[in-house]
Amino acid sequence: PASHNYKKQKSTTKKTPIKMNIRSLFALLIIAVVGAQEYQESYGDEYSQDNLYHDYAMRQQEKEAGQAGGMGLGKLIMGGCVGWLAGAKIHSDRLRKKLNKKHQQEQKQLYTQYYNDVYTLQEQNGQLVQALEQMGVRMK
Repeated sequence: PASHNYKKQKSTTKKTPIKMNIRSLFALLIIAVVGAQEYQESYGDEYSQDNLYHDYAMRQQEKEAGQAGGMGLGKLIMGGCVGWLAGAKIHSDRLRKKLNKKHQQEQKQLYTQYYNDVYTLQEQNGQLVQALEQMGVRMK
């Protein structure tokens, strides 16, 4: 019987910390509930006029009631047209720059060829004048 009492005492000492944990947990729960109530009361006082979500929901309902789904295709077509025009503008600008560069190079080659031809003609004229002077023909 003595060992039996010892076991009972040992088991009661183990239950005491659990009872304390339950009591402290219950106290924390009460504190949390009271804090939440105070927060709700202060929030309700400060933001009683705040109905942002209500306004949003009303606008969404109005949109759904006013449109039966046909506007999506129109937006898609309009977006496609705008994208096509923007792409055309970008690509035409690239082509214009490329062609301008090509024409400038061709024009530079033509002017270079022109100056070279004029120079060779002046040299030939000079040589012809010298040849005629050596032959004794006078030019005006």
